[in-house]
Amino acid sequence: MRMIAHQIMLWQGDSIQAIPPVIALDEAAYRINFNSDIQFEPATLVDFIGQIMVDYKIAQEYRVQVKSCIGDSIIYSFQMGESEAEDIVPCIGRIQEKACYYLQIKILSVAPVAIRTAENETEGLSQESAMVPNWLYYLIILMVLIASLGYIKFKKAKKPIPAREDGNKEMQQIGATAFSQQNLSISYNNVKTELSAKEADLLAFLAQHLNQRVEKERILKAVWGDEGDYVGRTLDVFISKLRKKLADDSSIRIVNIRGVGYQLLVE
Repeated sequence: MRMIAHQIMLWQGDSIQAIPPVIALDEAAYRINFNSDIQFEPATLVDFIGQIMVDYKIAQEYRVQVKSCIGDSIIYSFQMGESEAEDIVPCIGRIQEKACYYLQIKILSVAPVAIRTAENETEGLSQESAMVPNWLYYLIILMVLIASLGYIKFKKAKKPIPAREDGNKEMQQIGATAFSQQNLSISYNNVKTELSAKEADLLAFLAQHLNQRVEKERILKAVWGDEGDYVGRTLDVFISKLRKKLADDSSIRIVNIRGVGYQLLVE
């Protein structure tokens, strides 16, 4: 559950601020708090949580409510089931304003996870397995999350991205957009847009390989290095944010090369 909060903070461009402990309301309901105001996009929130539920085999069916810290009113909610017909995802395209929110997640159906026992092995029952008790499964997840957070806390400083070969770190032109990695900003038609540090690093790396296909693994290693604070969808999220901030410049496109990575194209 803390990984969900971690992904939401990454979407804000914040990979440093501590995340409060998750509160268990009962054996199947949890509350996730934040130390600062947040903003969220429903489509991205649905993807975050869905991917984590699958990756960590937490639940097949669940309900998510985003509530206001003031009055506990429900700002946004959705429910996911085993079939697409059961999924309820309203207001998918609206970005919610930045405010004090918390998440309340209700597990409706726990994802089955099986392990082989010593007795199974001795008897040669290769096709049979024993189900892990719910309390042990949650304990394993908690231990993994604690270990991950401990590593993040003591991680090494971020490795800087090498400067472009032309040596111009102050300002460079990408299509009709002026980009300053040092000032964490882009400018199009005299309209300046701020970037987070990770967004600037990502754009700088893609610009170094302009019109070239770059594998996801290379991008992750160059931008995040050995930080270990990302999961499978982190890069996709930051690519989506860059696309939105570059959307006004029609000469620039960030193309998804399925099964390979991404390509920054300038026409």
